[in-house]
Amino acid sequence: MSNRHAGVLMHITSLPSEYPCGSLGRSAYAFLDWMKDSGLTLWQTLPLHPIDGAMSPYSSTSAFAGAPHLIDLETLVEEGWLTPEDISDPPKHTHLNSHALSSWILPRVTKAATRFSQIHPSKLTAFTEEEHWVQDWAHYQCLLKKFGVYAWQDFPIKFRDRDPTTIATSQHELKAEMDIQIAIQVLFFAQWRALKTAAEQKGITLVGDLPIFVSSNGVDTWTNKSLFHLDSDGHPNPVAGVPPDVFSADGQHWGNPLYNWDVHKSEGFAWWIKRLESELRLTDQIRIDHFRGFCAAWGIPRSSGRDAKNGSWIASKGVELFNALRKHFGDTLPFFAEDLGIITEDVDTLRLENNLMGMKILQFAFTEDDHIYMPHMYDSENWVCYTGTHDNNTTIGWFNDAPEWEQNRFMGYTQSDGSQPNWAMLSLALSSKARWVIIPMQDFIDLDASGRMNTPGEADKQWGWRLDNIPFDVCERIQLTVQHFGR
Repeated sequence: MSNRHAGVLMHITSLPSEYPCGSLGRSAYAFLDWMKDSGLTLWQTLPLHPIDGAMSPYSSTSAFAGAPHLIDLETLVEEGWLTPEDISDPPKHTHLNSHALSSWILPRVTKAATRFSQIHPSKLTAFTEEEHWVQDWAHYQCLLKKFGVYAWQDFPIKFRDRDPTTIATSQHELKAEMDIQIAIQVLFFAQWRALKTAAEQKGITLVGDLPIFVSSNGVDTWTNKSLFHLDSDGHPNPVAGVPPDVFSADGQHWGNPLYNWDVHKSEGFAWWIKRLESELRLTDQIRIDHFRGFCAAWGIPRSSGRDAKNGSWIASKGVELFNALRKHFGDTLPFFAEDLGIITEDVDTLRLENNLMGMKILQFAFTEDDHIYMPHMYDSENWVCYTGTHDNNTTIGWFNDAPEWEQNRFMGYTQSDGSQPNWAMLSLALSSKARWVIIPMQDFIDLDASGRMNTPGEADKQWGWRLDNIPFDVCERIQLTVQHFGR
């Protein structure tokens, strides 16, 4: 069987639905059918964990919990946790927005979870015994609501600093509310397992996405302070980001805490092992975002505010970490590396020593002749080739915005006339020697910049793109193209 595979980058929230958010329901299963009909065997999503106030899946408040807004409401009706009236007359939104999630989706998920928690307390107990993280997650959620704050750093000091007596008393007092939060997680993981099983039956590999960092105000930092560089008040110092690069001329201030790698090493990297074990229950393979952070991470002093240019590279312990991961998971690790940006020799060495595929982004390939992302420059098949990622414009949007000299280089290289740059680009990707090719859904369906998912460095109107319908009319063309290039 060929190891050349092709797939699609498509987040769950972008699936079509009559409700304000794509979900793990009918359209997700229809999307599996679309993939099967298109000859695609890799489905890469964005991270599947709770999102922050800006709706970014890359700044989750938990590295372990599932995202409640992905739970399918129709399934909850079928299972008796909601009534048809509960989900009637949904608000109409062509793009995802945070108000619809908080005011319409989540109250209905919570209503279903309340009923579930009252009828199945034994299932909550069993889930809590299996999942080491869920008790703290549920408590954290309840405390945010109780104190009316956005971050654990704003809890009263005994809660902020996790005084044992205070925490134990609070968990006892908030048990009913915590049970509802635990029930939400039970419902999420039940729906996800069903979808994962359906994917397996169709021969489709689910590809997850793991942000290297966690949120500064999330439950992971609150319950594991020693694993992160935090000030005495719990705020990160330094904070993570990136220096100026092709995505942002001013760099990016992410605000995440950096890891205290000495403590991770002293504990045998136990937290990382648990995190990756949890991710691999969700997906079959994992893209590790910002892989270069395992060699060194860009640290911005807290005193610098949001000036990302005023930072420095701080060494990590990636070699020791991956030695521990290979010892635990075996020599063939089910990960590949997002190795974009400023890549030094030690980053390449870490990736190659662990036999991980790296990434090639074709939209970056035409700024110069013999660019390392041009397919004729690939040194092996050990790559995942993308036309673009969630951070890029669509290929049509990119081509329309590119200077004439870059358009000409692209058309010359692909022997195309520029009339369908997305198809020229995805054919180029599929023809490459890269083992895997993953194409954003927008490029399969001829979308311009209006279909862009995210613009790095811009806070507003991101992560909201949604598909109107499952486009089965394009399946034959995709399948023939994929087969033509032996994928």
